[in-house]
Amino acid sequence: LFGTGDDVITVTELDPGFAAALRIDGQGGTDQVDVTESLFLNGGSFTVNSDNINVTAGVTISTRATDAGDDSIADSGAVTLDGRVIDLPAGSSILAQANNDYTSGDVLIRAEATETSFSFLPDFLERNAAARIELEGVTIQGGNVTVEAIARTTKGTAETDDPFLS
Repeated sequence: LFGTGDDVITVTELDPGFAAALRIDGQGGTDQVDVTESLFLNGGSFTVNSDNINVTAGVTISTRATDAGDDSIADSGAVTLDGRVIDLPAGSSILAQANNDYTSGDVLIRAEATETSFSFLPDFLERNAAARIELEGVTIQGGNVTVEAIARTTKGTAETDDPFLS
C-alpha cells in the first residue's frame, strides 16, 4: 500500500520460487508503478491499482505455473492493471493462460478517470477527464481478456450562468 502522497514504486524482480499473489495498491495522491523486470508469479495473481502503470519494453508478467517444458502444473492467477494511464510497450507480455485441464487466469486492463468541474471554477472549460491505455506489439493471453478505457466528465452549472460560456 502506498501512503497518501505522490508515490513511485519500481518492481524489479521476484525470487524464482515466489508463488503467491502480489498486490500493489495506490491510495491518496498521484501514484506510479513501474515494472522494469519480468515477473513470474507461479500461479499467484498480480494486481496493480495506481494512477500510472508503466511496463518496460520486453518485460513479461506471467502468472502461469509451469514445468520445464512450459506445460501447466496448476491454475494460472489473474492479472489486473487498474489505473488512469497504462503503458504496455512493444515486446511486453502478459501471460495467464493454462493448458492440461488447468484454469487460465483472467486479464483485466482498465484505465478510468473522472473529472468534476463547476462553473464558478476558473478552469471550468479546460477540466476534462482523460484515461489512456497504450498497447502496441503486446502479447496478452489469458482466460477472459478485457481492455477498457473509461473517461467521465461532469460539468455543473447554475441557472444564472451564461449558456454561452467562452
